[in-house]
Amino acid sequence: MRLDIDKMQLAMARKCMGVNYLLKKADLPRGTYNNVISGKKVRVETIGKIAKGLGVDVTEIIEAVSYTHLRAHETAANL
Repeated sequence: MRLDIDKMQLAMARKCMGVNYLLKKADLPRGTYNNVISGKKVRVETIGKIAKGLGVDVTEIIEAVSYTHLRAHETAANL
């Protein structure tokens, strides 16, 4: 699962929320936020905290997963 930075920033804009306020609401350190923004891998719990801080469902801020991509992995696992 990957966080979609654009979706997260859009949710922040909708709520007129700055980074510092999000960090406080999500109980996240600045370093973790920097990892998220730079595209580094983050824990599922971190994405959950960000969603909770934004007051949105996790599905609203994660990248869409293509069904075709999932089917390819499923087929490869069955070989």
